[in-house]
Amino acid sequence: MRTPSRTRHSHRRAQCAERRQLGSEGGCAEKARYGTSPRSLPTRIESGERGFRAAELRQLLTEYGVDTVAQDMLAALSDWREIPGWWLPYMKDLPSAHLAHVIPEAFASQSLIYAPNQIPALLRIREYDEAVVAADPGTPKDREDMTVRTTSARQQVVLHERRTRLVVVIGEAALRQQIGGPKVLNEQLMHLAELCGIDWITIRVMPFGAGAHAAGGTGGFSILQFDDIPELAIVHQDGPAGGLCPHEPEITEAYATIFRRLYSSATGPAESARKIIQMANR
Repeated sequence: MRTPSRTRHSHRRAQCAERRQLGSEGGCAEKARYGTSPRSLPTRIESGERGFRAAELRQLLTEYGVDTVAQDMLAALSDWREIPGWWLPYMKDLPSAHLAHVIPEAFASQSLIYAPNQIPALLRIREYDEAVVAADPGTPKDREDMTVRTTSARQQVVLHERRTRLVVVIGEAALRQQIGGPKVLNEQLMHLAELCGIDWITIRVMPFGAGAHAAGGTGGFSILQFDDIPELAIVHQDGPAGGLCPHEPEITEAYATIFRRLYSSATGPAESARKIIQMANR
């Protein structure tokens, strides 16, 4: 799997991966259109010298018969600063690495999430998110409300409009940490229990009793997957300044393996829901 990173260079790699996936059909027409010199447009794109312009990308994908959904997603990856979406009002304030994750998220078919210490942003109630943001030294006081509003905007798109499939493994520590105080945590756990009953959301808890597990040496992360382009996956590592989006294929594969093992080690959805409810009722 190839993963676009926080850099434009890796976005170009994603475009090239899609071109290769489309196959060699139309290759002659492409050469006729762009020329066959050693430094022709396709050559310069594949070398990372430049990316597709939006119009060029749309035209080429249309010629290859790529459907509109896949075109929208690839356009977002190739020139995400020009794609309309919930993020536009916040472009100047959000870290580039964060944008490199949340913009493709709006086109993803499935998101795999590991959250060892805090409830993941997509599943938070507002009060819990406010407490998390207020504790983050990287968020200036005058941007806290804006940061919380971006979470709400993400939730609206992913949970309510697109209903993106979510597969979430939450560490037991995240269920016990008194973020926002006992009342806020209790309300957060009850909200989490309600989400367990939604068809397209799977929540598993990694109990303390599981002992050592596959993600013992890593923090929280997520993996975006796309039905229209199954070879493409985007990893995001939680961290300061928006985290990181590594693009190396071996790193992507490593995180995919880690998540599969985490999923197997965690308790099942029904038992996890009961555990969450029990903790909320204490």
